[in-house]
Amino acid sequence: FRVTVPEDVTVVRLSLDGSGSWVNATAGATKGEWNYSWPSDVGEGKHTLTVEVTDAAGNTATKTLDFSIDTKLSEPVITLNSADDTGVPGDGLTSRAQPSFTLQDIDADVVRVTVSVEHGGRTETFDVLQGAGGWSFTPTAAWADGSYTLKVTVEDEAGNIRHSAPLDVKVDTQTVIDRIELVNDSGEPADNLTNDVRPEFRVTVPEDVNRVRVSLDGGKTWMDATKASAGVWSYTWSSDVTEGAHVLTVEATD
Repeated sequence: FRVTVPEDVTVVRLSLDGSGSWVNATAGATKGEWNYSWPSDVGEGKHTLTVEVTDAAGNTATKTLDFSIDTKLSEPVITLNSADDTGVPGDGLTSRAQPSFTLQDIDADVVRVTVSVEHGGRTETFDVLQGAGGWSFTPTAAWADGSYTLKVTVEDEAGNIRHSAPLDVKVDTQTVIDRIELVNDSGEPADNLTNDVRPEFRVTVPEDVNRVRVSLDGGKTWMDATKASAGVWSYTWSSDVTEGAHVLTVEATD
């Protein structure tokens, strides 16, 4: 504490919370300024400091100061919104280019919330405001495919600062179908002619694909292919396919 008094003051005493115990402040280098640092921890919450001064003539005066000790601040948490967690729940994979995130454990006395986003060796920091539905963050522009690391920082009225644990998210908005083969091609190689009325198809896709569906009626009816090995899926039609030309539609989901 710093106490400013007339230069003729010779004694400055302090007492905390009406305890009746007094400690003497020390005169500073500047005349009229006295200082005292509490030697032991003062508990959390509200306190009242009483200051008593005595001048050279023996006159005394007292004054109080109300203050608060606040050292506690919850650690914030950031999570990918469930609606944008398009992979396996909790795997941090999303097919959304502008995913939304929920911020939790934000104390009521917090005065600033920021989200830092690291991608490709570059970090950007964004201020976040509380909305009607709580604290959330959505990037203002679409993210490119790739890996991102997000971290929340909060600061309260007392100046305490806490950081969240980092959240790793991977944006993956595209997948491809590398190859579709008619396995029982009985005509010339790759002419897609077969005399088998229950044709078998092989689909080659990236290894992160976790579902492959096939359709012979333009997507009205879908059949799930079976994963034969990493990146290779197959399906054999379970009923006779009619004579003539057909179009196979394949859908892959990663």
